[in-house]
This record gives sequence, C-alpha cells and structure tokens, in this order.
Amino acid sequence: MSNRLTPETFVTVWQTSESLDEFCKRTGMKRNSAAVRASFYRRKGVALKKMKRMANGGRKPLDVILLNQLISASEETVEDGPAEIVCPELPVC
Repeated sequence: MSNRLTPETFVTVWQTSESLDEFCKRTGMKRNSAAVRASFYRRKGVALKKMKRMANGGRKPLDVILLNQLISASEETVEDGPAEIVCPELPVC
C-alpha cells in the first residue's frame, strides 16, 4: 500500500489492526507518521481506537548499569585526557 492513504483507507486499516506495528506493516507507513496522522484525526473528532502500547515504546529495556558506567567513565580523566568510552552499538563515540 502507498503512504498516500485516503482517510477512509487509513481509518479502515487502523481499526482492523491490533497494533501500530501491524498497521505500519500493512500500509508501509513509518511509525511516527502513522501515530501523528492518527493523533491529527483524533483532534479533528475522528473516534479512532487507541492502539495497545508497549511499556517502552518497542525499544530495548533501559540498561541503567551500562548508562551509569558510561557516566563514570566519562568523568574519569587520565593524563592524556578523558578515559576512552566504548559504545558497542555505535561506530564512533
């Protein structure tokens, strides 16, 4: 399906989808675009159903220990400058 859905198609697919992810798979829309459009329709008075939310928005759980280790490492200094911080998911920190 095209990202240029008619309002009628958008509403029909939205109402028959179980989740935002399912809606996006069925329509090819990006999550943010679909959520913004649904919000816009609701503000205009369209009674779209609320999709089930994932507790963390579908992201990985927050690794508090790792984040605090990164903070500690960034605060430590060595003679040549700040300590090296290793970010496994990023190519360069």
